[in-house]
Amino acid sequence: MKEGNSFFITMKYIFTLTIFASCSIFSFGQNFEMNRDLGPEQVSYQNVIATDSITQTQLTEMAMKWEKQDKYMLKLLSEDPVIKERTYEIIYNVIGKKSELGKEYDYRFSTVLKLEFKDQKVRYTFNNFIKKTSPGEPGMSMENYIAAYKPKISSTTTRDKSAMRLDEIETTLQDKVNETIEDLKKTFSFKKDEW
Repeated sequence: MKEGNSFFITMKYIFTLTIFASCSIFSFGQNFEMNRDLGPEQVSYQNVIATDSITQTQLTEMAMKWEKQDKYMLKLLSEDPVIKERTYEIIYNVIGKKSELGKEYDYRFSTVLKLEFKDQKVRYTFNNFIKKTSPGEPGMSMENYIAAYKPKISSTTTRDKSAMRLDEIETTLQDKVNETIEDLKKTFSFKKDEW
């Protein structure tokens, strides 16, 4: 009778371990997928550049000089002379070299940059990041691109490579946006303040 109980207890432990292992593997596999319950996170950057006694009109003129420097692939989308806003499309090239992560890539991401001017303040907002294959195509939003980037194959190696590649792309794009922000701060000779 003890041998029967021993067998039952052993089977119970094996069953418990199998369930635990299955849950652990499932949870590890979820690391590189977006949480669909929360919806896609919107990628955006926004902050205020405080300036020293520069009027709204002067700030707008400084922005017009900045856009003519041709540092970026920049296109004026709209301007509102009454409320002093300028909206641009900026295109960033994100290029990766061939590595252990796979083949090289050359992606173009466009974003909308909105500059809003008040006396002694400029607010910038980068949003609506779009991955474009060619200049005329509508493209895919960054949020949808991140969601679609998850691998179709469920091997750990493929998931790791895809996650590393996506991190590399996002980091490169973030660096390019940060460079633009630093350039805007220099253009408007900033000091820290609130909007």
